[in-house]
Amino acid sequence: MALDIKRIANFMRREPLVHFVAAAGLLFLVSALWSGSAHEAIRVDKATQDFLIKERAELLLRPLTPQEEQQVAEEFIEEEILVREAKKRGLDNSGRIRRLLVQNMRFLLSRDLTQTKPTQTELRAFFEKNQERYESSPTLTLDHVFFADPEHVPEGTLSQLKQGAKHSAMGDSNSFMGRKVAAASKGQLAGLLGPDAARAILTIEDSDWHGPIMSPRGAHFIRIAKRNPARQPRFEDAETWIEGEWMAAKRREILNRELEAMRKNYQIIIEPSGAAGDG
Repeated sequence: MALDIKRIANFMRREPLVHFVAAAGLLFLVSALWSGSAHEAIRVDKATQDFLIKERAELLLRPLTPQEEQQVAEEFIEEEILVREAKKRGLDNSGRIRRLLVQNMRFLLSRDLTQTKPTQTELRAFFEKNQERYESSPTLTLDHVFFADPEHVPEGTLSQLKQGAKHSAMGDSNSFMGRKVAAASKGQLAGLLGPDAARAILTIEDSDWHGPIMSPRGAHFIRIAKRNPARQPRFEDAETWIEGEWMAAKRREILNRELEAMRKNYQIIIEPSGAAGDG
């Protein structure tokens, strides 16, 4: 039976619902066609393929087969899809991912430095220029009497110590620090006794007994037996680790230079912090 086009057209004009359905179908078709042409492109150009194939061949120490070359391209596409999908899901905003990206960028920017080895002259000049950085901290050697329970410190302990009592026979015998603390730095004292007790010890200016100085561990009586000044190592003492320091400084120099160039591509806006208005 032949279709009567004129009759169908008249029917559609008379029936608004049919007209609406037809229009909706047309819009759906246009939308589908538009969506199909708006897919993100993942382009694996020749330069990328050549680089990836060369990298894999160097790893395997042989040329790749055609199947392996195709697999390299497929693996790149897989990784690219996963990276883009991860970004869409906000996974690239995690702290761990940010640290990995920053670490990779730092390595990338300074990768040529791994082929550079400093001369002895450069190392010595670097050491002399940065001597203050390698100066050891001043330290204190302490005589120490300790009571784990501050409530059971015998009365008159400080007076006895000042009068010359034998401190090695006083206090708890299982003292975690011992009767003498040798060459302890400010940081070490803070780690052993906490910041408050460390500050109290550091304010002592004489060589007499002081206490009780309270810490989370208990009660301490302290006498400064020796003050050890900061010590500057010789270059010969530093040779084993100064090259690593030189390399780290060079990486920082390269990074600063590259960052300065890259910053020109961005508009940097730093909003006032919440503490800025505190008076």
